[in-house]
Amino acid sequence: MTPSGCPRSGFGLARWNVGLAVLHLVQAVAVHALASSFAITLTVAYPTGPPGSELSAPEPPVDIRVGIAVAAFLALAALGHLLTGTVVRGRYERGLHQGINRFRWVEYSARATIMVLLIAMYTGITAITAVIAVAGANVGADTVPASSPASSSRSSCSSSALRSTSGCSTARSAGGPSTRSGRRSTCCSA
Repeated sequence: MTPSGCPRSGFGLARWNVGLAVLHLVQAVAVHALASSFAITLTVAYPTGPPGSELSAPEPPVDIRVGIAVAAFLALAALGHLLTGTVVRGRYERGLHQGINRFRWVEYSARATIMVLLIAMYTGITAITAVIAVAGANVGADTVPASSPASSSRSSCSSSALRSTSGCSTARSAGGPSTRSGRRSTCCSA
């Protein structure tokens, strides 16, 4: 450790990522093994004539097994941690030192979409067109580039939090990248 609390290398972070990958994978296997056959049926309705005509009765093209979806959510988390702890570790850690965590944004956009869709389906949104729209909106919202004005408040909080996850200490400061609480990273900046 350096005096400011930063690790000399990312080995500790890599070990955490691999450990979390194992934990998430064990959870995914357990959820899959313990899940019931409960499923939510998606529906689709087709127009019976030209645009503006009535829709046919909803048809059930597919059933979504909730246990499998939750296990997939956990498996994606395991895959994300495994990749950032091994194969893409160098790029991941360089990004963290620059205040960017692209791998988590991509992984989270997929995982969050699964959860948002399950919540939507639990509340009765089962039309396949609505489910596709919700998924598209969620992925779009989760992958807004950090340099865009729409994400400026989110990106400053995220970059500070990401530096903290790489083992950096934080301190109160009036300047620099900060979270809503006024904390900022004291190290690991570019």
